[in-house]
Amino acid sequence: MKEQRRIPLFLIAVVWVLMTWACSSSPVRPDETQTLTPEEKKILVQWALEELHRASQPFCWRRSYGRGVGVPVSACPDGQEKDAWLCYRTCEDIGKPGWKGVGPVCWQRCPDGFRDDGAYCFKPKAYGRGVGFPWKVGDKAFSLTAAKKRCERKHGEGQCEKSGAIYYPKCKPGYRAIGCCVCSPRCPSGMTDIGISCQKQSKGRGVGKPMKCKEGQAYDAGLCYTPCKEGYHGVGPVCWQDCPSTQPVDCGAGCATSKKNCGQKTAAQILAPLEVAANVAMAVTTGGAGNAAVSAAKASAKTAVKTGEKAAARTAVKNAVKTAAREMVPGIRAKLDRKLLQKYSEDMTREVCQDAAEYLALAAIADDFDTKDFLMALDPTGIADVAKAYAQPKCSFDVDPPVFGR
Repeated sequence: MKEQRRIPLFLIAVVWVLMTWACSSSPVRPDETQTLTPEEKKILVQWALEELHRASQPFCWRRSYGRGVGVPVSACPDGQEKDAWLCYRTCEDIGKPGWKGVGPVCWQRCPDGFRDDGAYCFKPKAYGRGVGFPWKVGDKAFSLTAAKKRCERKHGEGQCEKSGAIYYPKCKPGYRAIGCCVCSPRCPSGMTDIGISCQKQSKGRGVGKPMKCKEGQAYDAGLCYTPCKEGYHGVGPVCWQDCPSTQPVDCGAGCATSKKNCGQKTAAQILAPLEVAANVAMAVTTGGAGNAAVSAAKASAKTAVKTGEKAAARTAVKNAVKTAAREMVPGIRAKLDRKLLQKYSEDMTREVCQDAAEYLALAAIADDFDTKDFLMALDPTGIADVAKAYAQPKCSFDVDPPVFGR
């Protein structure tokens, strides 16, 4: 019995170890020797800069695209029909199949040959059936038998009828005799014969309701458009991005972190890319000491530039950039590691975060009148890359990094 209990306990122990290992192990990462081309790495660093900026900017411009010209509403719900730009229940739905709907009323239809006059059906032309076949000399006195036979010889047996003292040919199908000598069209069942016309029956079918857009269309201000893709909403012929959670306040063509930041003054300020980059740089440092290090690096660079000795200034500025970047790396990694390590190796993640930190440090130091021109000459590509990432910032989506090097 004891031997039988050891096996399941052993198995349980093995399963527990495997589960513990699986839960504690890091996500599977690509080969640690992964490499990128310079252009691919540049694109990845651009993504990193934009990702860092996404949650830091006080204002952003909505993305937008056209969705074509709107078309008038033209559809009705199932079981309804349109008339004069409104939708009504069908006549069949109110128990009058074959009738014709006109606005809120269903009317009987006129038969072929009748003219539709709205509430009436005007009859086709009547016709006469001749002088008939009266008694004549030679016939049996007080008998019309001979007259009937003469009528039937001409029009067929059973096709004659008496009116007064004269036999006439019967009216053809769909007609009835009016007086002795005229055949007038019969009115359809349910209509009232008023002589030259037939009065229709009618029944109300309720008040009409506005038409709607066809299946697969979106309604806006009386017109129908192609629906916007997810994350966008339509205003007329344009689809505008929904405001992201990081900038939730609607500013028309833009979004902001608060109503105050919707103002034109703030919008103008955030369009200065180096100022934005400097703000992001301060936001990703590790706290008061980190911000102090960035400020110290800026002061050191400014002092070196003022000396006028370009070689020494270049070395001093590079050292200042390295110092500031070193303070930023932990904050940058805290924000980007989760996404980057799902796609790239630890080494590549470290390189991308280091490059992003140096770009931000460079921009933070360049955000000063005394050092901007010098740094533009020292590293125009780095300044341009930061400016590209932060110029006229667009509202962002939660985007994974681009994948290269597979």
